[in-house]
Amino acid sequence: MRKPPWRYGGFALLVLFLLLRTADPAAAALQLEPGDIKFEVLDSSGEPEARAGAHPDLLVTAFKPPAGASEDLKELQIDFPPGLGGDSLAAQQCPRGQLNTFLAEKSCPPGSQVGQMIIETDTSTNSLPIFNLVPGPREVVAFGGLIKLASVTRLSGRLRPADQGLTLTLNLPNTPLEGEEVLETRFEFWGVPADHQVGTSIPRRAMLTTPTRCGKPIALAIRGRSWQDTAAVSTATVDTGVPLVDCQHLPFEPHIELGLDNPVRDSPTGVELKLSAPSSADADGRIASQIESMSVELPEGMAPSPGGAVGLATCSDEQLGLGSDEDVACPPASRLGFAEIEAPQVGEPLRGGVYLGQALPGERFRLFVAVAGAGSVAKLVGALRPGADGRFVAVLDDLPEISFSSLVLHLDGGPRALLATPLGCGRAGVVARLTPYSGGADVATQDGVEVGSSGGPCPAGPPFDPEFVGGTSPAVAGAPAALAVTLRRRDGEQLPGGLDVALPPGVSAALGSVDVCPGPTAAAGGCLAGSRIGSAVAELGSGPYPAALAGDVYLTGPYRRAPFGFALVFRALLGSFDLGEIVVRAALRVNPFDGTVTVSTDPLPQAIEGVPVRFRTIGLDVDRPGFIRNPTACSPAEITATIPSTSGASVRREADFNVRRCVDLAFRPTVSTAVHSVAGSGKPALRISMRLRRHDANLRSASIVLPSGFAFDGGGLREICARHSALSGHCPAGSRVGTGVARTPLFSTPLRGGVFVAQPAGHGAPALWVDLAGSGVRFALESKVIDHDGQLEAKLEDLPDLSLSSFTLRLRGGSGGVVSVKRDLCSRGVPAAVSAEALLRGQNGARRRVRSPLRGACNG
Repeated sequence: MRKPPWRYGGFALLVLFLLLRTADPAAAALQLEPGDIKFEVLDSSGEPEARAGAHPDLLVTAFKPPAGASEDLKELQIDFPPGLGGDSLAAQQCPRGQLNTFLAEKSCPPGSQVGQMIIETDTSTNSLPIFNLVPGPREVVAFGGLIKLASVTRLSGRLRPADQGLTLTLNLPNTPLEGEEVLETRFEFWGVPADHQVGTSIPRRAMLTTPTRCGKPIALAIRGRSWQDTAAVSTATVDTGVPLVDCQHLPFEPHIELGLDNPVRDSPTGVELKLSAPSSADADGRIASQIESMSVELPEGMAPSPGGAVGLATCSDEQLGLGSDEDVACPPASRLGFAEIEAPQVGEPLRGGVYLGQALPGERFRLFVAVAGAGSVAKLVGALRPGADGRFVAVLDDLPEISFSSLVLHLDGGPRALLATPLGCGRAGVVARLTPYSGGADVATQDGVEVGSSGGPCPAGPPFDPEFVGGTSPAVAGAPAALAVTLRRRDGEQLPGGLDVALPPGVSAALGSVDVCPGPTAAAGGCLAGSRIGSAVAELGSGPYPAALAGDVYLTGPYRRAPFGFALVFRALLGSFDLGEIVVRAALRVNPFDGTVTVSTDPLPQAIEGVPVRFRTIGLDVDRPGFIRNPTACSPAEITATIPSTSGASVRREADFNVRRCVDLAFRPTVSTAVHSVAGSGKPALRISMRLRRHDANLRSASIVLPSGFAFDGGGLREICARHSALSGHCPAGSRVGTGVARTPLFSTPLRGGVFVAQPAGHGAPALWVDLAGSGVRFALESKVIDHDGQLEAKLEDLPDLSLSSFTLRLRGGSGGVVSVKRDLCSRGVPAAVSAEALLRGQNGARRRVRSPLRGACNG
C-alpha cells in the first residue's frame, strides 16, 4: 500500500555527518553555528523566490564544517517551517531496496532524482544524485543517496504533530569514515524535477511550494546529537533573509458541502461537512492560500439533541494528547464520528475520529479531531457553539498550514445521533466562513439540502396534535389519591409552549397540609422536602430515544397573582453533561364558584445553554399522601388541558375522568340554628351552623326552612351589592348583613368573610351572597331567600364538591338586619316545637332531612 507522499522539500543537510566527523582528538565538542549554514530558495533566474505560495526552482542548503569539531554525529534533525510544502509525487519513487546496490544512480529510475549533492573537498568537487524513495513505515517522505561506494544514507520525513511542519531525521552508524577533508557541502533540491531531469518524460509537476503566510523569511531549525554525548543537543537556526510577500494575490476559493444521513424533519441525523479547497496544479502558477480557520453555521433549527447526548462520554485533553504523536486514548463512548483530510495527489488520506471533548467553562461542546496516516498525526480542537441568532456553529481554529484538497467531518447518525434536523420542511442550509493564512478577507460559502417528511409530502406548517392523558388512582370517590397528567407530542409536531390543566370539580388539594416553598427558593430550584408534593418526568429530544429527566414537584407560595404555585424541578443530567436544573414554575388557582383547581405553567424553556430541549413528554404525578382527594360525585367529568405551541397554535384536550363507589359514602351532617333578640327591634340575629364528618360525601345543597313568623326585610339596608361586584368580590360595606365561616381540612386556617345582600341573577328577591377567603383562596356562595306564605327558606345550591368540617352563617339583627319576626314564636307555649327544618343533599345524591330546634326562640 502506497504511503501518503506528503509534499515537503529539503534534503538540505543529507550528509552533514561527513562534515562533523573528523579524526582530530584535540578538536572541540559538536557545536552548530548559524554562520556555517546557508539557506536559499531561488527562482529560475537564480534570484530569491519571495512570493508566497510559489513553486521555487531550487532549494539550496550549503554547509561548512565547524573548525575543530571532534565528536561523531549520531542524529541530525531538520525542522522545516509549517506551510513549506510541495508534492513528492512530482518525481518517480525509487524502491528502497534498489538504493542498496553499488551503483544507485544506475538502479534507481532516472525520473526519481529530485536534486543533487555537491561536495567540495580540498582536492575535488563531486556531484551526487539525490533520489525520491518510497516512504517506509511511519514516513511521509524519504530521500536517499550514495555517499561513497556501497555507503547509503537516507533522510526520513515525518510531520510534527504540533504544527504539521516537516521534520527530516538522519540517523548515523557509529563508524567513522575516512577520506578527504570536506570544505563545503551543497544540497540542491529541484522545485520542478521535470525541468532538471535529462532524458525523462515525467509530468511537469511542482515538488516544492513556499508558505502562504507573508511577512517573515522561510526559516530552518537544525538539531544535532553526537555519539559521544547523546544527551546534549546542538541547535542552530537559519533563514533565507527575504520575507515572503504578495499574499494578497493568492487565490482563495474554498467551498462547503452539506450532507444529511436522514433528511427528515425533527429527526436524529448524521451530518457531513466537506470543505473543499481547490488549488492550481500549474507548476508555473501559485497555489491557493492555506486555510487558517473555519466556522460553519449549521442550518437554522439544527442543534444537538438531548437524546443524543445520553450515553456519551467525554475525552479529556490528556487523553487527546494534543501536540503529541501518541495514539489518542479517548473512550469509545466519546467518539462522535470520523474525519478525513486529503491532500492533492495523495493516494491515502489521513483518517481518524471526531470525539466529544471534556467541557470547559463557557465551552460546552468541544470537538476533538484526530487523524493519522503514515508518518503523520494531526490533532485539532474545535467546538460546537450556539450563535447569537440561535444557530449552532461548528468551529475549527488554528488549522495546520498544509494545502489540503478536502477536509471532511462526519458526525454519526442513527437513532442516538447527536444532531437533529429542523422542525420544519424546506431547505436546510449551512454557511461557512473561511479565514486564509494569507491575511486576506474571509470567504463565505454555502450549501444546503432539502429536509422533508417521512410520511409523504410536507404539510404547509408543522402540525400540532399533542396527546394528553390524566386521572387519579385509586379512582374511588372521596378517597385520597395520586393525580397523574401527561402531555406527549410526536416527532415533527410543533413544540409545546406550556400547559394549562383544569381539574374536574371535586378534585381538591390539601394546600394547608404542606410546607410552602418561598418564591426565590423555588426559582433557584432549592425547595426542601417538606414542600414536595410529587414527582415529574420530562423527555427531551427527537427520535425514538429521547433523554428522560427525572424531577420533583413542589408547592410554592403566591405566584403570578395566584395564591399558590407549583415548581417543577428537573435534574438536567444528559450523559456526561450536567446542565444543572431546569425549573418550570406554575400558578395554582382555585375557582371561587365551583372550587375547581387550575394549574398554569410558565412558558416552557426552549433551550438550555443554547441547546434546544424539544419537549417530547411532560408528566406530573402528585402523589404526596393525603394531598389530593377525589370528588364525592360520580358523574362523568373531564380533566381539560389547554396547550399552546411555540409557533402560536393552541389546542384543547380532554381526558375522561370518573370515580366510582359514591353510593358507599355515608352522609350524616348535623344542623343547629339559633336566634338572638336585639333589644328594641323586631329583627333578631340568626345563626345557622352545619357540621360534616370528614369521610362523608361532601355537601351539594342545603335548604333551611325557618318556622312560620320569619320574613325577609331589607328595609334597613343602605345599599344592595350589584351583581358584577358580588361576582368580583367587591360588595360595598353598606350591603353587608352578616358573616360566614367555613372550616375545611384543605386549609390550615378557616375561611371567613361577609354576607351581603346582592342583586339576583334574574328577577326576584335579592340574594344573600357569602364571600369567604383564607390562605389566599376565595369562595363565593350564593343563597336564595324565598318567602313561602310566611315561611322563610334560605337555599344554597350547587356548592363546590369540597370537604367541609363546618359552615356557619350569622345574620346580624337590629336595624341593619334582614330577618324580622312577624308574630310571637312561642304563642303555643311549647318552645321545643319552634324548629327549623333542613333538607341536605350530598354530592353523591344522598339526602338527609334534619329538624333543628331554634335555640333562643323562646326565652322562657
